[in-house]
Amino acid sequence: MSHEPEQGASPGPEGPGAPPADPGTPKSDGRAGRRALWLGLISLVMMFVPFLSLFAAIPAVAAIVVGVKARRAARHAGRKAPGALPGLILGSIGMAFFIVGVGAQIYLLDETNRYGKCQSAANTLEEERQCKDRLAREIEKKFGLPKGTIKGDSLPF
Repeated sequence: MSHEPEQGASPGPEGPGAPPADPGTPKSDGRAGRRALWLGLISLVMMFVPFLSLFAAIPAVAAIVVGVKARRAARHAGRKAPGALPGLILGSIGMAFFIVGVGAQIYLLDETNRYGKCQSAANTLEEERQCKDRLAREIEKKFGLPKGTIKGDSLPF
């Protein structure tokens, strides 16, 4: 009795003698994993670019979805999905940053509205600086930080 595969039998993903892969199985060539990685990186970069951070959830969610699908397809095909797990992790971190950022904006909504009104009414650069300093003091008070922790000049707007 021989342990060699039958003639005409195609070797499966585990090598000769293993059952052939299901033809309906999606192929995993690694591109989806790398795509998830790039989407995760893009979401993180977007979080640190003003105004683009508003849309950072889109590539973050895409990285998570593509990463999960790539890992499933690779597992089913008996292959690896390079970049899928890091893409999943980076997408999750990007989504967490997005949620924290939106939460902070909602939490500081009254303060930022007062700042906007103050900036609109300011006629000089000194008055604009005072608006920033006032906003810094209000943020410190809201978060219970010691006075002088946040400098008005260090605020991103």
